[in-house]
Amino acid sequence: MVKLTKVVASGLKTFVVQYRNAQGRSRRILIGRYGVMTLEEARREAKTVLGRIARGVDPLEEKQAAASDAITVAEVCDWYLAEAEAGRILGKRRRPIKASTLAMDRSRIDVHIRPLLGKRAVSALKLGDIEGAQADIAAGKTSKPRDGRRGRRCTDHVDSARHLRARCPAGQDREQPGAGRASPRQHAARPPAESR
Repeated sequence: MVKLTKVVASGLKTFVVQYRNAQGRSRRILIGRYGVMTLEEARREAKTVLGRIARGVDPLEEKQAAASDAITVAEVCDWYLAEAEAGRILGKRRRPIKASTLAMDRSRIDVHIRPLLGKRAVSALKLGDIEGAQADIAAGKTSKPRDGRRGRRCTDHVDSARHLRARCPAGQDREQPGAGRASPRQHAARPPAESR
């Protein structure tokens, strides 16, 4: 039986076929949207679906099985990372992808792609899904919380202590923000390096 059903409060209407499967359970399968599909087209599609049901095929179970067998975005990402690590995916100049590039790709996948699209089937992705994910990333929905600092202090540089001593006058606290920095006027008033 074909029904015209109001699905959501916005007024969107869809055609559905209601039937009973081999176990006697009542099922519904979506045929199409009202307005995009006419009533006659919906009736023709319903006859096709009901004919398959009469032959013992459950279209809803087929649809669910196809969705569960579909490859997800997360699985494609795992495949890419494994193949790139093994050197079987080539990058610029037809050379294997560099370790630094692979580390950046892994970070982007883990932080942005998996949370937004990881569980989606690749075959079901549409342009709007990808554009929506890009908009969410740009809006900062997947960004990590920050502690207010722009970056970390340089502690591993060999000359960092010597550099700090040269820049900070004696007795001035090196940990204060702006310590050792000269204003443009002070910098202009300093004698050249040779005469120090």
